Amino acid sequence: MATLNATYEKQKKDAFSRSASFSKEKKHWPKPEQFVGTYQDQWFGDVIIKEERNEFRITCQRSPRLKGELLPYSNNVFIIKWDDRSYDADAYIIFNYDENGQAQSALLKPISDVTDFSFDFSDLNLNRKGMK
Repeated sequence: MATLNATYEKQKKDAFSRSASFSKEKKHWPKPEQFVGTYQDQWFGDVIIKEERNEFRITCQRSPRLKGELLPYSNNVFIIKWDDRSYDADAYIIFNYDENGQAQSALLKPISDVTDFSFDFSDLNLNRKGMK
């Protein structure tokens, strides 16, 4: 168990460190209009991504406790830092852009390989509402 915890902590530390570095380069961040909006998964329902008080937030409509801050990681990836820190399940949200630079969909992936499988991030297929 100690090895799993150490693995998780190292993967999380590495991800947040890279995010902190990328956060300093705002000119490389995607523009809010490129990815802010409502995304839908057939099973999970609506997931809302919005800009609020100079930060990006995610809220899952069917699971109100699943909400958190989006931390920039690369030009198409953010880290979801869940508000409820007891989850120990921070994740990447990876946006898929079309040829015009507009997010069409998004996938989630746990930051760590040892994240509890019950979060089922890989089962989500978020499609942006109102996009072709």
